[in-house]
Amino acid sequence: MKIKYSIVSRGSERYINHGYMGITEKSDNKQYLLDVDHGVQNIDKIKNYLCFEPKYTIQNIALSRFELISEILFQRIKISDNILICGLGGVGFSCLINLLKRGYKNISIYSRNYLSDLKEIEEYFDVKIKKEKFITGTHDTYIDATGDTAVLNDIMNNIDFFKNIIILGTYHDTKFQINPILINRKSLSIYGGHEFNGVSLEYRNKLYRNLLEENKLFDKIMVKYISINNYSEENLKQILNKKKNYIDIFKY
Repeated sequence: MKIKYSIVSRGSERYINHGYMGITEKSDNKQYLLDVDHGVQNIDKIKNYLCFEPKYTIQNIALSRFELISEILFQRIKISDNILICGLGGVGFSCLINLLKRGYKNISIYSRNYLSDLKEIEEYFDVKIKKEKFITGTHDTYIDATGDTAVLNDIMNNIDFFKNIIILGTYHDTKFQINPILINRKSLSIYGGHEFNGVSLEYRNKLYRNLLEENKLFDKIMVKYISINNYSEENLKQILNKKKNYIDIFKY
């Protein structure tokens, strides 16, 4: 089976030193998104795969893959409409799209990402997304999509009572440990969101196909926010060091 594209997940890949989102060529009216490293162009075995009809744009396939993390979480919890998303990489950006599709309007962004132009998205959803320079206690729900424990530490220390914390980013260090006394004294609610653990492959595929259908509406918009790059080891190093867009994809 030939791999035609791979999606970059900068946060995880800087720690695990390999990619894990390869997209196959179209074959027998099917296409797969599966666990394979960048640069691998042929594969015999597939695992942790998502299977879908070969009729979607590559931008849709990539956006929906990241958005699956948020979708699984928001299938089981509800949050109030005063939200701060920390981090605007693939996970944070797709979480923003998921929330906007669900009708949320009062959303702010805290990000060190040099990319900040969300004009087309704001116009499509008729919303103004606020950009915060600091993490303060003024929001009801804090979504950490950075995978950076220093950011989680700031959230825990700066928020007020009766707030929600959602952890979407995967942490790969143990510099900061959540303090249970702080959770108790501030009456905080904390939720974790991971797309692999606790859900079946069948369920993941079902939700993913639903997202692909929904996100066809954004094909023209997402060309601006998702970049396709020719693969080389040098290009991979550069993007892992500094992303070119909210979501980066390699083509072989």
